[in-house]
Formats: sequence, structure tokens, C-alpha cells
Amino acid sequence: MNLLKFLKGLKEKNLPLDLIEDGSIYHCEDTGNTYLGKEIKNEDGTTASKELLRYSSAVGQTIISLNEDGEENISTTGTSVEQVFAELSEEAKCILYTERTIFMSNEVIIKDAVKRYGDFTALNGVSLDIREGEFFTLLGPSGCGKTTLLRMIAGFNSIEGGDFYFNDTRINDIDPSKRRIGMVFQNYAIFPHLSVKENVMFPLRMFSNKSEEEMEDRARFCLERVDLLRALDLYPSEISGGMQKRAAIARAIVLNPKYLFCDEPNSGLDPKTSLLIDRLILEITHEYNITTIINTHDMNSVMEIGENIVFISKGHKSWQGNNTEIYDTGNEDLENLIFASDLYKKIKKAHQMGI
Repeated sequence: MNLLKFLKGLKEKNLPLDLIEDGSIYHCEDTGNTYLGKEIKNEDGTTASKELLRYSSAVGQTIISLNEDGEENISTTGTSVEQVFAELSEEAKCILYTERTIFMSNEVIIKDAVKRYGDFTALNGVSLDIREGEFFTLLGPSGCGKTTLLRMIAGFNSIEGGDFYFNDTRINDIDPSKRRIGMVFQNYAIFPHLSVKENVMFPLRMFSNKSEEEMEDRARFCLERVDLLRALDLYPSEISGGMQKRAAIARAIVLNPKYLFCDEPNSGLDPKTSLLIDRLILEITHEYNITTIINTHDMNSVMEIGENIVFISKGHKSWQGNNTEIYDTGNEDLENLIFASDLYKKIKKAHQMGI
């Protein structure tokens, strides 16, 4: 079965973003074609399948349908479901899950977010519009409200005002487990009594119906993606902080999230390891078309991976731009954060001199 090649090809096709919710991948034995189809309801109540994409190969008929919950339903002609799964490599399964995400829009829209702790207003009227597949950075000093905002989007903090949307769905009251998110916590949140592999498998045990073998295959795939296979049987106390962060990233993507949220992903890491972690998160964002939000006050990270940056100051959205525009914002609070060190003061001076 050459579904792997077929699924990889889907990335290059301009298909409707809502397709996979009610779409199916078909293969017809008579014609030798594999194609992506969509079920259409006729006026008389009957249904028909509309072909949207075709790929030819020599395989018996296999239909992989994706229902409204995103679960796969597989039916075959002349081939058992077990045989179908056996022929799908872990990489192919991962791409199947990922392609489902690619065709579903993953936007984050926030309108006038308000967060209060008693009489203290931590966030006041913050609005964001984050496109699908975007790498989005919340920048600000400690205590500005950026972590609070990230936790509100994830569903871990209450919302005192404003509307939060994933695409057109208002998520204010949706349980975090239903939001299709992956979270990398500032303190890693790695279980010390579990091996690296068991830590990565933990979300699968909690939220999937996979077999033990399937869970282990998926965990191995994610650990390989973050270059941590060599440590799968080690415990957190036996690996470095950078390796623990990689394990946390692998765990965050193991359920194929639509959204990846990273709270201070470089906290406690040396500059070289921080750079590697930055690039890894950026690669995963683009590779799997995940909508990623990180918050940071690390200017090295901002200058390395700041594609779209929002500066949060005293609970307000104070500036938005990218890492090429950040030197000349005219925003006093932002400049005080950026140029707090002598190094960045020298960089600013060189920039102004055109060096």
C-alpha cells in the first residue's frame, strides 16, 4: 500500500480547509486509483461521493474515513482491517493524522481578553488573531501577563472577560482535554518516576484507545523526531535539562495536536541548547502545520525565531511585528526590555549606524 506517498502529496494540493472533517481516502481496485473524496448529500436524501484528489497505485480497495471526532474508520474489500494497519508504517499513520490537521483550519482568535485576580487586573482587553500554522511569540517581562494569557487559551485559567475562538468555535467553556492542544510547560512537568518513553506514552494512555504496541510505536516515533531515542528507557534524573525539554516536546506532540503552546521553553537552558530547542519547535510547527504559541522574555529566542511577535506590557498588547522590525518600534517599554543588556545596546547602536 503506497498511502505514504499519497499522503505526502496532499500537502502540495490546494484543498478546502474543512475537508478532512467529512472526507475520506479511497482506493478502487478496478481503476487502480486512490483519491480523496467528500460525501455529498443529494436533494432526495441519498448520498454520493465527490472525487477531489486522485492517486494511482495497485492496491485492493481501502477506504479510510475520518468521522466528526477525528477517529479513523477503515473498511476494505478483500483485505482485513488488521492487514491494512499492518501495511501502514508508523510514519504513514503519523502523516495521516497530520494531514487531517493540515486540512482543518487551526486559527486562534482572541477578542478583548480580561483576567482578574481579585482587585488586580492581569490582562485588560487583549485581542489576537493567529493564523493557522503560524509560529507566534508572546514577548514581555516577567509578570506582564503573557503566561496568564497562554494558560487561558489552553483552558488552564479562568476567563473573566472576552471571547476565545479556535476557528469559529468559541472555546471559553470547552474542557482543555477537548481542545486538541499540546503543552510544553516551563518546569517540564516530567514525571520523575516514569522513564522517558513512559512519560511520552502517558497522554496516549489517558486519551487514546491504542493498544500497548501502537502506543509504544507512536512514542518511539515522536522520540526519534526530537532525537531522543537513545534515552527512551532512562529516567528524568538521568538526563540533562535539554533532553528533558525534548521529552516534554515529544509528549506534547504525541496526540497530534492542532495547537502547540510552549511556556518559556528555554527556561534554565544554556544559550546553545536554547537555540537547538527554538529551532526544533519551529521545525515541528512548519513540518506538521501546527499553530504554535510560545511566550518568552529571552531576546536570543526572539531574534532567532520571531516570525510574528506581540509585546505584552502591564496586561495590554503594546506592539506587534517581527524580529526585523523590533529595533525601531518607538515603544519605550519594549526598548527597555530589549536593550537592558550592554550587548543589545551595542547592537542597537550598530543598527542605527547601518553596520
